[in-house]
Amino acid sequence: MKKWLLVPVALVIIGGICFLLLFKRSFSKTVVSACTIAGADRCFEDVAAWDKWWPKNSGCGYKIEGVYYNDIRLSIRCADGSTLSGDMRLAPLTQDSILINWRCRLPLLSRDKEIQRTVSTVLEAFKIFVEDSRNIYSGINFFRTMSRNATLVALTSTGTAYPTTAEVYAKIDSLRKYIISRNAAAIDSPMLNVSKVSGTQFKMTVAIAVNKQLLGDGRISNLNFVPWKMLEGAVHGGVYTVEEAFEEMQKFKIDNNISIMALPYQSLITDRRKEQDTTKWVTIICAPVS
Repeated sequence: MKKWLLVPVALVIIGGICFLLLFKRSFSKTVVSACTIAGADRCFEDVAAWDKWWPKNSGCGYKIEGVYYNDIRLSIRCADGSTLSGDMRLAPLTQDSILINWRCRLPLLSRDKEIQRTVSTVLEAFKIFVEDSRNIYSGINFFRTMSRNATLVALTSTGTAYPTTAEVYAKIDSLRKYIISRNAAAIDSPMLNVSKVSGTQFKMTVAIAVNKQLLGDGRISNLNFVPWKMLEGAVHGGVYTVEEAFEEMQKFKIDNNISIMALPYQSLITDRRKEQDTTKWVTIICAPVS
């Protein structure tokens, strides 16, 4: 009789073990990151570039299994050789902060400490990466500030091609001569705006901030401004690099719901005539914003 009792007991034990091995429980981990959802999402969905932020010294790798809106399905190969499959997701928290979440289902007998360590390492690596705006906007750190100058003198001209360096500095030299002739002084780097007004026409405006009010002479105009909010970013490179930087500024504007109130411009920190290596040119791109 007792031997027969062993059979149901064994079945109960085996059933319990199977239940522990097969039954799944939910596991979730979330961190908060200070960035916009649109900017982070561009990095997130560019899975070909994940190696830029993946924690290389963690001993774990990954395999992408599906890409969805703000949701990536993947499997992580942990440092101990085990595999963890789940979903990494982004969600907006505020206008300039997001939630980064990992969600999966785990066996009851899984090792929580190792899983917590692996998931936390991955989430923190992405958080740190997207909080540096240079990783989102092609190496440019955009920042908000206030305008420094209120009185400018300016020259405007049009042409059938993008102005050359020589043409730009010819206008700048004209402004400098005018400023000296009026016993005034330039107080900041020259400013440049180039706008394409039609398929074959470019409008160029150069301006220089001065230390006192000047009236202009018909050809040279006087501009006066009250202090205003500015969006700025430093660029290292030539004309093409600067134009690409303005495209990144547009992304930053949209991501952060900013309105540009007037024409963006370049502040020419480097004298481009004296430096032949365009990779050494430093330009601050600027835009008055609301």
